[in-house]
Amino acid sequence: MPNGANLDIPGETLSGVHPATSFIGWYNGHPDFQNTEFDFSVTDAVIIGHGNVAADVGRILSKSIDDLRKSDITEQALQQLSESRIKNIRLVGRRGPVQAKFTSKEIHELGKLENCLIKVNPNHLDLNLASQIELEEVSNTIGKKNYSLFQDYSKNFDYHGFDKQLHIDFMMSPKAFIGQKKLQAVSFDIVNLTGPAFNQVTENTLQTRHLEAGLAFSCVGFRGGEFNGLVTNIKNGALHNIDSRLIDNDGNRILGLYAAGWVKRGPRGVVGTNKECAQDTVNRMMDDIENISKRSKPGYPALSHLLFERYVQYVTFKDWKIIDAQEIGRGKPLGKPREKFTSVTEMLMCI
Repeated sequence: MPNGANLDIPGETLSGVHPATSFIGWYNGHPDFQNTEFDFSVTDAVIIGHGNVAADVGRILSKSIDDLRKSDITEQALQQLSESRIKNIRLVGRRGPVQAKFTSKEIHELGKLENCLIKVNPNHLDLNLASQIELEEVSNTIGKKNYSLFQDYSKNFDYHGFDKQLHIDFMMSPKAFIGQKKLQAVSFDIVNLTGPAFNQVTENTLQTRHLEAGLAFSCVGFRGGEFNGLVTNIKNGALHNIDSRLIDNDGNRILGLYAAGWVKRGPRGVVGTNKECAQDTVNRMMDDIENISKRSKPGYPALSHLLFERYVQYVTFKDWKIIDAQEIGRGKPLGKPREKFTSVTEMLMCI
């Protein structure tokens, strides 16, 4: 699983501050994150970032337990979230509503949350000229849909009466996490946008705002893991590749090695985007397969023999189908599509 990017601001190591990767891995059953602890006894949570990952985190914190039970979220996560006291959730971004990176579907789905009111400050929808130009760009269909949804949510700004409320805040840049040992608040610089359309940058107004929070998640990007002999893009964590084909430190193509998904493009796009990306990678592999086969590589038999010699347990597609069937079977009595294994050892024991 990719690593969450750091904000590099004071207080990032306080208890209660987490990268989104930890939380997503935890509720999705990733074995590496099952011992991560989250304090759901607090009432206020802040999510930093305006992309689909931030929307996902906000949705999990806002959804009713009855709705969550219909998903494949783990039983451990369900139990802990059922005891959550979180009432106020804020999705905070440093740019304006036109520049937010949410997809329209994600923002629209937030409005369907049961007994959680989505709010936007109407003042944040007052656009400068450059943002207005960006919004009116013919190709900016997502921006137009998002802005329309934000306008709908701004009508809720002064309304109360729901168990939970989720604010979408703009033009606030994270400055510091505040607390002694445990998080108590998040400090933000209030910013403005300046510069020409499509090239605007944030400008500090010298005003600050504190948001109370006992729990905070940073959703500001991901970094892929580093591999010896491969070049990692410092900016987005992607592995250097040309048309999906990996490149070594000397700029030479590595025959037979490919990239797909975020490690190929950087952290952008949703499941559908990654499916298309994977298909593109497979097409490149098929283009190359004749040249690769001419090298007379020993292939699968040699690999399986080598793993056997080194006492490495590996999972075949046939094994995966057994695991898949087991998870689906475990979920049925719980009324869920599946109940995931959260331990690699437990997973391997069923094959």
